[in-house]
Amino acid sequence: MAHQAGLVIDKPGDTFWVVRDIRPPSPGKKQVLVKSQFVALNPIEVIMAQSGILTTEMPAILGSDFCGIVDEVGSDCTKLQAGDHVFGLCRLGQNPYSPFQDKFLVDEDLAFKRPERLDAEVAASVGVGVLTSAYGIIIGGDVALPKPGQEVNPKDEWIVVLGGSGTVGQYAIQLARLCGYKVAASCSPANIPTIERRGANASLNSRSPPQYQAEEIQKITGGDFGVVFDASGVSQNAALAALKNSTRSKKYFSTVDDFTEIDVPSDTKEYRVEAGHLGRDTTLGRQVTDEARRMIPLLEGHIEYGAIVPVDCEMYKESGWGALAEAIAYFQAGHAKKKLIVRVQD
Repeated sequence: MAHQAGLVIDKPGDTFWVVRDIRPPSPGKKQVLVKSQFVALNPIEVIMAQSGILTTEMPAILGSDFCGIVDEVGSDCTKLQAGDHVFGLCRLGQNPYSPFQDKFLVDEDLAFKRPERLDAEVAASVGVGVLTSAYGIIIGGDVALPKPGQEVNPKDEWIVVLGGSGTVGQYAIQLARLCGYKVAASCSPANIPTIERRGANASLNSRSPPQYQAEEIQKITGGDFGVVFDASGVSQNAALAALKNSTRSKKYFSTVDDFTEIDVPSDTKEYRVEAGHLGRDTTLGRQVTDEARRMIPLLEGHIEYGAIVPVDCEMYKESGWGALAEAIAYFQAGHAKKKLIVRVQD
């Protein structure tokens, strides 16, 4: 049987190393086999490598954001065919579905088809950010996602995004705006131009104490907001303090923090983004997967129309699986100033 190359860790806490004896997976009826071309790095790779969380076996093949070319399709596939360019968020921690190898599996209905307007290397940076933000805003905030190209009447209501200058926050701002809401977003003073480019109507200092942030949100919105999305995972206190001043009858708090115990008031609906369970055969996994399946065709269309644009990226200086191991160390050391992309194959 043919073998392929990739990047693995033998156990949690180990360094990544290149192997060339991985058995290529075969697609199921509604799956495609994708040749990995570009991957983007996110904190989750480092977390999984250090702790083993979300991994289903060791040695583990990791990855999250990807862009590649469909090599083979399952018998029941209707959306994709061989040669199509796809991108997205993989099933985290599941070896056959992980993009840190030559070829990997993708569920057809969880793949984004890359439009011509989006370069392959840039497309590799989109999946995690756009899906995570959609979970937080659309699902967690019970916000209606319009059809691509649909004209949406502007609303007087605000949505608050805490951590607006990060990857997830920038996509969250764009999603809230295309849904017709005004957006107040927190960030450091130096990053105000970034959130303004993404469409934020107002900013507040993310470095201020939570109560100060809540007071600033009140001044900006007059209390006319019902959704607060903690895109940073560390702004729960500011979010809940702000929601105390909301004049809306329905209040929603969503966060990317899926493990900290948070005392959420009974009048506020809480939602934890659980993208790590995408594709898993559990009650939570099926729920998360069904939510993604419903959103991806719409998100795909908004990306094609240009209503959702990628965050700023940087390309790692070298390419290949060995270069990916170097890039992970570079990323982990905090040297990447933008979303870091690595070309792993031509």
